[in-house]
Amino acid sequence: MFRDELIAFSCVLALAACGPIAGDSTGSSSTDASAGSTTTGEPTSTGVQPTTGEATSTTGEPTTLTSTTEASTTTGEPGLCDVVQGDHAAACREPDCAITVDLEIRCQDGGLGVPGMGVAAAPDATWLVTASWNEALLFRADADGAESIGGVIDAYPGKQFQMTLGPDGAPHIVVDATAIPNYTDGLRHLGLVGGSWTDTLVTDGEQYVPAFDVKVDSAGRPHVFFDGPKNADYAAAVREGETWTTHDIASAGSWARFVLGPDDQEIALGVADDHLHALVDGEAVPLGSSLPLTVRYQAASAPVGPTIAAALQLGDALEVAWGPNGGAAGIAGTAPVGNPCGSIDADGPDATCPGPCQDDSVGMQPEAFSFARTADGVGWLAWVVTHRDVASHYELGQIEGDYFCVGQVDSDATTGVLHLARVPLGAGAPTEVLVLPVADVVPSGPPQGGPRLSAVTLEAFDRDLALALRLRDDVDSYIRVIRLDTLALP
Repeated sequence: MFRDELIAFSCVLALAACGPIAGDSTGSSSTDASAGSTTTGEPTSTGVQPTTGEATSTTGEPTTLTSTTEASTTTGEPGLCDVVQGDHAAACREPDCAITVDLEIRCQDGGLGVPGMGVAAAPDATWLVTASWNEALLFRADADGAESIGGVIDAYPGKQFQMTLGPDGAPHIVVDATAIPNYTDGLRHLGLVGGSWTDTLVTDGEQYVPAFDVKVDSAGRPHVFFDGPKNADYAAAVREGETWTTHDIASAGSWARFVLGPDDQEIALGVADDHLHALVDGEAVPLGSSLPLTVRYQAASAPVGPTIAAALQLGDALEVAWGPNGGAAGIAGTAPVGNPCGSIDADGPDATCPGPCQDDSVGMQPEAFSFARTADGVGWLAWVVTHRDVASHYELGQIEGDYFCVGQVDSDATTGVLHLARVPLGAGAPTEVLVLPVADVVPSGPPQGGPRLSAVTLEAFDRDLALALRLRDDVDSYIRVIRLDTLALP
């Protein structure tokens, strides 16, 4: 099942140059849970390594962060973070601006956001969950700043998290906490219940249990989708009271993702015969155009409108598609960015490399997009276009007897532009509603057995959107969190 994912994982590892991800690497994984099995949720105190025991809960304690209105550099010991107000004056101004939260989170610990990001627009706060190589970080933000909530996910440094909101606006987080050599701790669910955080075991086994998605149905029951038992492709665990019940899910193809439909039905998505398909009530529904070899897409459903919709990164553009009554809309200006100063073949050790090279290409990096739907069924697509400004020179290099002229960067002033479009899914053409200059996006690391990681993460709740961007400037990489009121957008 993970053949395609493992190929991509290996390729990313070969190219990575920013250091290791703390925690365990993963390939294909499975669990010994069988169809219809149950697990009693055994909450453990958060902030310590989870162990099976009596039901307990704890309230995450906030840690005060620096909150400023002007840009500042990160200072202090590793683990400390600064919060800087973002500048969105170029996109909109108060008092009618749709942006209600705009914060830059800069932390001392290197690799912030390497294992990915989760973001959510709760009614009373904007949540961000992420990690660095050495720690796991949970933030609660509003227009004035952000606080780090300690004692909730601290035990899972370097891990990949998935996050969503329940119908009451409470956050739900899942993480594969499996630790070698004994494959302990398993797949965990962390939820905020009555003001206190609980940490429960969803399932475990003698291998990793990577999570693909977590969704919460209209009755408030979380559905956690993960790599299935050995006799099945995928599985889902649903929590009813204190009990998790696990069942198998049929595969729609490779590159799996999962959503809940308008009637809380579980919908599996996957790629078969070069097309994205969704299993809706047992029927395979095709979505969108033919996909390239490297598959990148994001899916969402809503209580009204088409049952399922997805954004696909094709070879030359982004496309939003929906079904079962199929339709699709292309998004202009979303072609991939070029690489005019990449390495070139050389004849031998005496070859002369070309002179200086200037890269002024414009386009999208892989995974620099995200898709969500608000409660009214409307689709929202966010993407970042990279504007390169890189001066390089070539130097002769050798790899296993082959010679190359390798580009060496002399200066890099690359920037990005964030775009947000309203996609009415068959009720009209996509409309761009926000254009905001940002720093250059920086990809996250390789996925830990779950879905591909994006430098852009967009989530919707009711009418609001929460957006997280992993960016870089001449100081370091950081995460920018933006919240928007869609009713205030043009």
